[in-house]
Amino acid sequence: MNIGATEMLIVLLIVSVGLGIPIWAIVHAAATPDSTWNAFGSSRAMWITLIVVGLFLSPVGFILSIVYLAAIRPKLNRAAALAARESADRESTVS
Repeated sequence: MNIGATEMLIVLLIVSVGLGIPIWAIVHAAATPDSTWNAFGSSRAMWITLIVVGLFLSPVGFILSIVYLAAIRPKLNRAAALAARESADRESTVS
């Protein structure tokens, strides 16, 4: 069986997306400060572990990454913004 350039490009695209999205989710989870995770009420270690273990079960890791990026990441961003706003309010009250 001879694989052409188009087929190779499609395979490369699928593999890149299949690895890129979980890596993005892991990097975001790892870079999010502890204070944000605490304010959100979830565990960084749990999400990173789920995504990494899920990578070995390819569709599961990809789906968990999508769930993280679509549902958890926006909530973490809101929690970070709220914490920053509360911190700014406290500083302006003290000053």
